[in-house]
Amino acid sequence: MTTPHHRHPRPPGAAWGAPEGEGAATGRVVLAGVGDGDPDPALLAALAGAASVAAPRALLAAHRGLVPPGAVVEVLPDTALDDPGGLRIDLPAQGGDLLVLFPSGRALTTLAAALTADLGADRVTLLPRTPTAATAPPAPAGGASAPPAGGTPAAGEDGGPVADDGKPGPVAAEDLAGEGRRLLRAAVDLARFGPLGRAVVERVVLVSGDERWADDLVLDEAVLTRATAALRRGAPVVVDVEPLAAALPQVEALCGLRDDLVALFAQRERTTRIAAGLRLAVRAAGRGAVCVVGRDPAALAALVDLDADPALVLGLPGGWAGVVEAKRAVRDAGLPALTNRSRRGGTDVAAAALEALLDHG
Repeated sequence: MTTPHHRHPRPPGAAWGAPEGEGAATGRVVLAGVGDGDPDPALLAALAGAASVAAPRALLAAHRGLVPPGAVVEVLPDTALDDPGGLRIDLPAQGGDLLVLFPSGRALTTLAAALTADLGADRVTLLPRTPTAATAPPAPAGGASAPPAGGTPAAGEDGGPVADDGKPGPVAAEDLAGEGRRLLRAAVDLARFGPLGRAVVERVVLVSGDERWADDLVLDEAVLTRATAALRRGAPVVVDVEPLAAALPQVEALCGLRDDLVALFAQRERTTRIAAGLRLAVRAAGRGAVCVVGRDPAALAALVDLDADPALVLGLPGGWAGVVEAKRAVRDAGLPALTNRSRRGGTDVAAAALEALLDHG
């Protein structure tokens, strides 16, 4: 259940919904946002009917008393709190609902969106935590109250549906993406960005669940406009690693790691295989390519010395060694770039940034 993975694609043979080698499970994933307050009735009802319960270790310890006897308990890695979109969730092979306890807020929304994209809207239910009085009676087992007869439940203060007891009910899974955007726009000031910059920032924040990206990204609307026009004209897209290529099904991205000569070239140039592969791919693509680096800072730094005249250098690798310096070198070289200032990064956010430009192309 706890194997981290890239948002796109999953490893061959791995599947959401059932452990490897087993048939498709029939249950659902019920995501419940929890916090420091008393659990709300919807959460208590979901717990009562859950065949399995999963939560990060710290959260599980805080709410262990709520887990019903007989439920299978799975401990998720605490690193899932930092990368909720990359968490592997498997439904119980024996069927029944899997209840995932997660902190309320952006991380919960990110996890819900990732699960919905893979399992489907009919397999995911989100129960946002709502303030309740300490004396609020628990809901009966079997689920939250039905909506009033005769139509759609009224909207609550946050725009979500309200059950007949006046408390917000479950958010429909198909509305999760819109709910994520609503929460993001309430938390992050996007008005300072142009249309393309706003699209990039929004997509990266949604994927990462981290609003700090809004102040971390370094982008220029004019550069993004020219890059989007180049993509519309069919400019080649070059990436540093295969997972990034797989994350961009809209384009046939070039990855130099496929080249048989990459190991020899890396040895000769005394650089990493990824950097050598990127240089080979850029040379094969020719001038005016869109170069996307999400893994190796050495590959990003290698672009500074190439006479490639790229349409865009999208450099968002993450890590500790050489990452900030490589991003700064690209900016200082005057290349048309989309980077960030910090050590944060990775293939998921790099793919998200390019997807935002492709969607506007």
